[in-house]
Amino acid sequence: MGEDGYSTFTSNKGYEYEVQITGQSEDCVENVPMVKQCKGVTKSGKRCRHMTDNSNQLCWQHQNQE
Repeated sequence: MGEDGYSTFTSNKGYEYEVQITGQSEDCVENVPMVKQCKGVTKSGKRCRHMTDNSNQLCWQHQNQE
């Protein structure tokens, strides 16, 4: 990324993007829930592999395990 906050990249499908980062970097994730692995248990007894940002740390599929 350049000093002006601009960056360019090409996606794996060949699309080119140019983005500008604005604001202070320490403000980027303020008050944003962080994604964590679901704490639910599958029918086979293994821990769920889905990721979730729900406050109860359960994905949509395991909400009934609260």
